[in-house]
Amino acid sequence: MKGLRTAATAAVALSATALAQSECQNILSTQYNAPAVHPGWQAQLIMNGLVKPRTIAVDNAGALIVLDAGVGVRHITFTDHGHTCLEVDQNKVIIELEGLNHGMAFSIDGRTLYASTVDSVFAWPYDPSTGAVSGNGTEVITGMASNQHVTRTLVVSRHSPGYLVVSRGSGDNLATEAMNIDSGMSQIRAFNINNTDSFPIDYLEGRVLGWGLRNSVGVAEEPTSGRFYSVENSVDDVERNGQLIKEDNPAEELNEHGTIEDAPENEANATNYGYPQCYAVWDADDIPDHDNLEVGDQFAIDTNTTLDDTTCREEYQAPRLAFPAHTAPLDIIFNDNGTEAWISFHGSFNRENPQGYSLSVVDFANGEPTEPHTSADSLTHIVRMTDLSTCPENCFRPVGLAWESQGRLYVTSDSTGEIFILERQSGTPSSTESGTLVQPTETGSADSSNGGSGNNDDSAATGLATGSLGVAAVAVMTAFLLM
Repeated sequence: MKGLRTAATAAVALSATALAQSECQNILSTQYNAPAVHPGWQAQLIMNGLVKPRTIAVDNAGALIVLDAGVGVRHITFTDHGHTCLEVDQNKVIIELEGLNHGMAFSIDGRTLYASTVDSVFAWPYDPSTGAVSGNGTEVITGMASNQHVTRTLVVSRHSPGYLVVSRGSGDNLATEAMNIDSGMSQIRAFNINNTDSFPIDYLEGRVLGWGLRNSVGVAEEPTSGRFYSVENSVDDVERNGQLIKEDNPAEELNEHGTIEDAPENEANATNYGYPQCYAVWDADDIPDHDNLEVGDQFAIDTNTTLDDTTCREEYQAPRLAFPAHTAPLDIIFNDNGTEAWISFHGSFNRENPQGYSLSVVDFANGEPTEPHTSADSLTHIVRMTDLSTCPENCFRPVGLAWESQGRLYVTSDSTGEIFILERQSGTPSSTESGTLVQPTETGSADSSNGGSGNNDDSAATGLATGSLGVAAVAVMTAFLLM
């Protein structure tokens, strides 16, 4: 009977998916091996043909605002047919500025739109009722130019109204100038933007939330505590005392920075996270001459009389969590009650065997992750490439994340010019169920192009997007016969 109940549950879920798809017209398909979706979730490609969609936000009228790098900012509306069935209604460029490359955020009231180039942050008055900006943009922050790591992530604080947080990466893969706090590189700073007479503010005038951060592209404010968290893209081609250890070290990082009020007035007392001297461990066995290092511990890439693993451990801040090397986390967003941090892993470009290419979740409670800092198993992958044979050139590479009013999550894939939407399915999935990526199907057949499969919380399972309810009946009979 337990097997029959499981089969019936699976059939009901499949029937609902089949019904939803039968009512959804003009379903889009990925032009690559489709990513897999975790049990209990449904995803759908709802837009393609963009240039390089990076950061996204939802305005007060429900429109999706997209920073399309190399183009500017787009205002996109959808006809909502329910669940994940959204159809593009209008797509217009509201800010035409090729230099905008990543960062974007709304003011708390949704009436000011901020966006960034490599050197500056600009602000435009925004009217959600018309989906339009006015004016040419006011320069708010300046003095951030560099030749590498050119994104400037923006976050408007909800817990400290009037503050804009800006993340700036290093000027090179391994940049020694980041050892000087006055360089402004490899830092996250907060700016009081209430006094518009002070515009533009030089980047060095901001309050330091953290430095020694190579390239913390994803930044978010945890909603219950006001603490800021960032996800760090660590160094490439690293050596330890002359031995190459780049394949599985160093780890990518989740770092905690406290609240804006916690930031010291004297920046000499600001927390340093180690770059460019100290990094986080992912695979300790691959690091020569180490003494009982664990995942997430700090280690020195070159040890000498003044710098070693002990120095890194005692004088620099270790990450709150470590993630696999080169997975490239680019955005982080919390759910409303702060129990989940969603992270987009863009995927590796400089690793012999590709890894990453996933939208994943870290469990939170009381303003911090539930897993210890030494955990190697903190991620649950919700949408994930399981066939990496075409990565990174032709696969799902998630970047921007944004919640909409019904609790659905928008996700961009920049290299493929796509936008997906993700919805949690009702009920509690069993280990035998699978998530769904809605894809076009041939009449009377079930689509099986969802990638790989898995039966645990760390794997995204293959889903079926069906064109008829008859497939659900077949699923019931098949499950019954296999009990």
